[in-house]
Amino acid sequence: MKIQNVKLILFDAYGTLFEFEGDQFRAAIAQILDDQKINFNHEEFYTTWVDKYSESGVWGLKGPKQEDPCPDIALNGPLPEWHSQWEIWRRQFEKAFLYHEITGDPLEAANTVRELIAQAVLYTDAKESLSLLSKLKINLGVLSNADDDFLHMSLNKAGLSFDIVESSESLRIYKPHRDIFHNVCKISGYNPDEVLYVGDSPIADIGGAHNAGLQTLWIRRDPIKKDEKINSDHKFALMLEKLPKPDFVTDSLMSIPKLMNG
Repeated sequence: MKIQNVKLILFDAYGTLFEFEGDQFRAAIAQILDDQKINFNHEEFYTTWVDKYSESGVWGLKGPKQEDPCPDIALNGPLPEWHSQWEIWRRQFEKAFLYHEITGDPLEAANTVRELIAQAVLYTDAKESLSLLSKLKINLGVLSNADDDFLHMSLNKAGLSFDIVESSESLRIYKPHRDIFHNVCKISGYNPDEVLYVGDSPIADIGGAHNAGLQTLWIRRDPIKKDEKINSDHKFALMLEKLPKPDFVTDSLMSIPKLMNG
């Protein structure tokens, strides 16, 4: 297959361009507990912290979950009151500390995550693929559920520049809601079907962009591990079945220039 009729390629940031996923968050949790001199199992705390994400997010418990990964309220419903990604992390830490009856500082913990993610490194395929795409004279952009401060620090540190950079903070909307994608289309001047969204999250990226009418490409980072998870975790497999199929699937960003050229 060939990518056709695309005038703008939008990339998710973390987990797509920048290597900051589960392992990096695990390391951040370990550092936070050590820095705050909290003697508690790092992995157990990390699991609780992740579990507290939904209720700490902008949609609360009505938001995405395994049983209903893309609920209509998160895709098309009234926009909830916006709050920063930093605030979501703070709430997660507050709830996780309370759950485990630990005395900890959620503000300091959220600050540590912000500092670490601002220093995120690029995946090895990111810079070369972006360079190749720039030679095709196609517009490139970033759309991320992120705060502007750490997102722009990451981009500057990596030496990356784009035609358009927008975030959940700049637009005051979170993926997967259709309005965040439609607003970027309006800003860029392109119709949704002229935009390809590239992301690693089947829910926020593929589900959200598809619902908004964009073309989608799912980048499967560490495909061996993810395929094992899909095969071994029945719930995850069922969740994927409830999500729209991406237009393209690849294990490397280097595939995108090839798909553009046919």
